[in-house]
Amino acid sequence: MARTAIRDDPSLLPTPSEMEARLLYRDASILILDKPAGIAVHPTGHDKVALDQAFEALRFGLPRPPALAHRLDRETSGCLALGRHRQALEKLGKLFAGQQVGKTYLAVVKGRPVADAGIIDAPILKSGQGSRWKLSIDPTGQEAITHYTLLGSDGEMSLLELSPKTGADAPAAHPLRASGLPGARRFVLWRRRRPADAACMAAAGPVLPEEAGRRC
Repeated sequence: MARTAIRDDPSLLPTPSEMEARLLYRDASILILDKPAGIAVHPTGHDKVALDQAFEALRFGLPRPPALAHRLDRETSGCLALGRHRQALEKLGKLFAGQQVGKTYLAVVKGRPVADAGIIDAPILKSGQGSRWKLSIDPTGQEAITHYTLLGSDGEMSLLELSPKTGADAPAAHPLRASGLPGARRFVLWRRRRPADAACMAAAGPVLPEEAGRRC
């Protein structure tokens, strides 16, 4: 079995000026960052360089850097919510745990679904220990339901809008990679391992409850 490469290239880490340029929203409690694809949000067994190591550039006068309120997959780009202090993180944690945060992803996939909209029901099982864990589609896993809408297609490639509704703390891409969509040939997300594989998924959300930042 091939071993997964260790990602430890320091050039993956955005510079302080690049981090500030990726800031989409800022208030006293919350930051929304445009996460680049190709870097994990925190260190793992295979990721020694991670985005949270650059959060020091986003302190903006506070005594501590912000921290992750949720995660995005390594190859997913887009909106990442950060809490600027403990109270904000606790509030955001409750909102995410209570499924009060709307999540929307855009994905470019190979193929075209028969239906222009539908539901992906693919329970996700997490196995392994510590940082050596993996996710797989398994009927005994945690419920994971994602609504999809076809935004456009040329027959070979399609642009989908994905809205996870329930379930596992897992990448939104996982059900697509594992099982495809109803009535269509297997869907495969583009990977970034070859020059032709240009893009795969972006988080267009999150949508926080009104005035969530001021209530933190």
